[in-house]
Amino acid sequence: MIEIAGVSILVALFIPTLLDGVERKIRARIHSRIGPPILQTWYDVLKLFGKDFFVPANAVHTVMLLFMSLAIQVLLIGYTCIAVVAPITPYDLVVIAVLAIVSQAAFISIPLTIANPFSIIGASREIVLMLVNEGAFLALVGLYAYYTGITAFSSIGGASPTLYTLLTIFALYIFSYVASSRIPFDIAEAEPEIASGLLIELSGPLLGVFLYTLHLKRFFFKLFASLLLLALFIKTGALLLASSIVLTIVLWLVYAVIANILGRSRVDLASITLLKAYLVIIALSVLGYFLEV
Repeated sequence: MIEIAGVSILVALFIPTLLDGVERKIRARIHSRIGPPILQTWYDVLKLFGKDFFVPANAVHTVMLLFMSLAIQVLLIGYTCIAVVAPITPYDLVVIAVLAIVSQAAFISIPLTIANPFSIIGASREIVLMLVNEGAFLALVGLYAYYTGITAFSSIGGASPTLYTLLTIFALYIFSYVASSRIPFDIAEAEPEIASGLLIELSGPLLGVFLYTLHLKRFFFKLFASLLLLALFIKTGALLLASSIVLTIVLWLVYAVIANILGRSRVDLASITLLKAYLVIIALSVLGYFLEV
């Protein structure tokens, strides 16, 4: 079992950056271009790691937060993969949810440590969006645990799919899309307005770490939602983990297509529209639960 988790962790650490290359190829095809090779994103990240290590002025905390965010994201993926095949505590879902929130908080704090107005503007936009998105994430994970009784993957055999449970998982997929900073929710890095926002002062290895952490984050949140969905149907940990990774890869490609056919949302509408959508889905889910009870 641990061997399966180990292989899954290695796959989960390598494939997100590869999938970003596939996404770039999909974007190019949609725009009638040939596009870069699929491995181009890995080439770019490795090239960044080979450049001079430059820290922006008065931004020592930026380096600390960058590597802390990467470490937490790697820990999060590793813990999740192990917990699926060999449960660690009776409350693995709680541990994973807390680590995810800490990872998000560290990640969004990075641009706040850089003395550049464009970086601060990008961070402020992302914080507003994150307050809605992360609040919904905690509520949805809590509802899922309440509906199914699953607080760790050791109890996956005791749940069955219901409409209200599937609604919470659907909302978690919305969360995973928003957390990936794709159009129309890429308002923190809107190039036409604030010159890449969060990334503006980062270069070389620091930019490489930031981009790699973003790829891992995009992969993890889709993986987590997929695990919760397939746990309702698959009762074996190893098969659940493998199936969830496959579904995550498929979803990445679907998200890539969606992001390239949508337009960017207005800054003043993105958060409020997202909040309304979450409130409607959560209300329908809770109503469905109490009607059935």
